[in-house]
Amino acid sequence: MTQSLRTALIFFYVLLLQTAVSAQPADSTLDDGLKLLEEARTTLEETALSRAQEYFGKLTQQHPENAVYFYELARVESYRSSASSMRNDKKTAEHALDEAMASVVTRVEATYQVPFLAHATMEPMNCTVHVRKDGCEVWVGSQVLARAQAAAAKTAGLPLDKVVVHNHLIGGGFGRRLEVDGVIRAVQIAQHVDAPVKVVWTREEDIQHDMYRPYFLDRISAGLDEKGMPVAWNHRFAGSSIMARWAPPFFNNGLDPDTTEGAIDLVYALPNMHVEYLRVEPPGIPTAFWRSVGPSHNVFVTESFIDELAAAAKQDAVAYRRALLDKSPRAKAVLDLAAEKADWGQPLPQGVGRGVSAKAARHAWRISRGNSEVRSTVVENLVTAAKSGA
Repeated sequence: MTQSLRTALIFFYVLLLQTAVSAQPADSTLDDGLKLLEEARTTLEETALSRAQEYFGKLTQQHPENAVYFYELARVESYRSSASSMRNDKKTAEHALDEAMASVVTRVEATYQVPFLAHATMEPMNCTVHVRKDGCEVWVGSQVLARAQAAAAKTAGLPLDKVVVHNHLIGGGFGRRLEVDGVIRAVQIAQHVDAPVKVVWTREEDIQHDMYRPYFLDRISAGLDEKGMPVAWNHRFAGSSIMARWAPPFFNNGLDPDTTEGAIDLVYALPNMHVEYLRVEPPGIPTAFWRSVGPSHNVFVTESFIDELAAAAKQDAVAYRRALLDKSPRAKAVLDLAAEKADWGQPLPQGVGRGVSAKAARHAWRISRGNSEVRSTVVENLVTAAKSGA
């Protein structure tokens, strides 16, 4: 496609969108269709795409004068095209993976489960609210001040400019104070009291009614060649998508950029790599961002499996990782520094073990080494090396 044709098409779609917005019907017809369209966008499942296509197809026939229906129908077609492309890419990747696995010398498989985890913030969850007829004041430590203000305004039934939020020190939020459920509850209580009300959660209430780090189930398999190096990597995992609830526009094509971080962007040289995420929401259990968010789950799983591969290849854990980092000298330098400072390779006392873990996330590399007593699992020594920046 030439640049001039591409520009013309963009102009056409912008013009069509402007016409569609101005012609948008006032009834609930479009709202019902947009719900179907959102399901089609987030899942890219054929049944959802067909429902949305059928819905807007009928509307374009019934109301040919309304450009908005034609625009939404075009969106359905674009989603269908994306779904078809993704399916083809998946088939190609799976075929390459199957071919690689067929010729491996050693096959290694592992299953991992990570539990729901509470935040256990250092400062108990709390919020002070004063609701008046002409306004509302909120005193809270929040990681999302604008959301806290909007939630208080909606709960109190007040305009946004009538709500003032005094932001305090977070007191160890760890992602828990990215949520505003505590603000909402405090406003609901304060609406019944003609004075400021401070609501403090007990530790028991905090743990029982937290917004938890999701439970995940991972299955990983890899094939090794005659030198013990991976020639194929297949990682499939299922769990909740926080982004789909917290920031829906960022959940696209069934993929959550937070949930998959640390699983799809490995710096190791892994040919024929295939990663698949399946969204599964636990009924009745709210999930939320937790500390280092997606990598808190994925780094544990992938690094544990790298250790499994090193063991299967009968190689040292650090040496094995170094061999996979030839194309990432920056990461290798961090690994070497940590190994040097931790005296890696030196004899250990009986009953003491040693481990290594590497993490590449948010434009930074972190390598940690730890020595621990096997019986008590007490970490005696921890060395961390990091390289930040682009």
